Amino acid sequence: MYKVFKDKSSFILEDSKVFSEIENTITVCIKDPSTVNRLIENHLLSKEEATLQILCKQATQMIEIFESNYKVKIAAGGWVYNDRTNLLMIKRLGVWDIPKGHLEEGESIEECAIREVEEETGVRNLRIDDKIGITRHIFDRDGQDGLKVTHWYKMHTDYNQNLIPQTEEGIEEVCWVESNEIDEYMEKAWLSLKDFYYNLMNP
Repeated sequence: MYKVFKDKSSFILEDSKVFSEIENTITVCIKDPSTVNRLIENHLLSKEEATLQILCKQATQMIEIFESNYKVKIAAGGWVYNDRTNLLMIKRLGVWDIPKGHLEEGESIEECAIREVEEETGVRNLRIDDKIGITRHIFDRDGQDGLKVTHWYKMHTDYNQNLIPQTEEGIEEVCWVESNEIDEYMEKAWLSLKDFYYNLMNP
């Protein structure tokens, strides 16, 4: 599913021939894919919390037109579990998050995911188990909207040394969250992360 978040708003771009009904959505079907950005802009300006679902027979073209309106940034991160099945989380700017960061020139997305986890948390001995999905969100940087596309990997580590928050990146805290407390932490996380967790990580 091609789903995008901005603050508390979200929208889905989908092929009208194969779409699925989703609760709490406003569904619009368009014939002309070039109208997609106007619909999205109106939805975001309305600050409507219900998800806007835009359907089009030319879904690929619709997505290309949408993405052409933004500077796309590729990022990667890791849902890291230890031997006790605790989840590694960070707090940045007062919000709980999963370690991630932007892709650097010359590295693979998998290398980026491992590097970012190491840099932001101090954790080592990381092993990628599987790629588990992608999230997308619109962000404002210096007055210009960008689209961050984050590739997520499930990882494991036997690392049991001190955790080191990357304070120069605004990370205030790093911790291992016990499995029975993850839901509580996710309630204080970004909406896109919470949606990803409940729909893919904890269906």
